[in-house]
Amino acid sequence: MHRRTREPATARPAVLLGLAVEAVRRASDAALAAPGTPGPSGVGPAPAGEGPADAALAEAERALQPLESAIEEDAAALLARHDPEPRGTGALLAEVHLGADVQQLAELARRIGEIAWVRRSRGPLPEDLRAVLRPTASLALAMLDRAAGALREPRGERLACLEDDAADLDRRQALLYGRLLAADPPAERADLVDAVLLCGYYRRCADLARSAARHADLFTDTE
Repeated sequence: MHRRTREPATARPAVLLGLAVEAVRRASDAALAAPGTPGPSGVGPAPAGEGPADAALAEAERALQPLESAIEEDAAALLARHDPEPRGTGALLAEVHLGADVQQLAELARRIGEIAWVRRSRGPLPEDLRAVLRPTASLALAMLDRAAGALREPRGERLACLEDDAADLDRRQALLYGRLLAADPPAERADLVDAVLLCGYYRRCADLARSAARHADLFTDTE
């Protein structure tokens, strides 16, 4: 399909980032689901054979499918173009760099989903760990939403807000580690590993949100 030359350099990455945010959100819902979470309708328990973990995992897998397809299509279209980029080299740099950020987010969504799959048989993480991880996940997702806004409309203040958010996320990560270190008796090994991995994945999401916003601002003049 022909792409309009007046389309902002960050327009396509903004669409991809929106899909990535949804995939991370759904995977997090599955990984941090509490016992007795309602079914997909939000009313009453999930149907037999489709418990809370199964329903959340199905939603996570469905959210990954359009993201993976869009990434493949975007990469193929980018490599298939032989003519010089009509908006200049900067626009091409924007597409490649921001596209790479989205690919990394897709991988993080997969990894969070893998933990959700394992927890399906182990059972949910203990509530005291989920109580720290839920706001951590929410903050990382809010940062990704803010980055998507920066792609649509780059503004310097968005980046400043993301830096503040990143500092807050660091504090939440320290809170989790402090809770794990102070636990008596210690947390189960599998719970500790999954909690630390999830927190690290959310920290990486935050880094990618800042990266996307920084490069959106950098490439504002490439249209």
